[in-house]
Amino acid sequence: MTLKEKLSPAAESFSAEEISQELDIPIEMIHKMKKVGVITPTQTSNDNYSYQTVKFIEGYWSANAAKMLSVKP
Repeated sequence: MTLKEKLSPAAESFSAEEISQELDIPIEMIHKMKKVGVITPTQTSNDNYSYQTVKFIEGYWSANAAKMLSVKP
C-alpha cells in the first residue's frame, strides 16, 4: 500500500522518506522545511509527520517548488 492509498486522517504518521517517495518531493526539501520551521514533526518522532502536515507539505511544495529549488542552502 502506497502513501497515497493510506493517506487519511486515521493514519498516525508518515516518515520523511515515505513522503519524499510518494509525493515526488526531494527529501532535502522536506528537511529544509523542517529546519526553517515551516513544518514540525510529530511529538513521538523527530522525522515522522502527521496527516495534516503531509497535506500541508503537498500544498506548500506545489506552490513553492520552483522557488525552493532555485535557492541555495
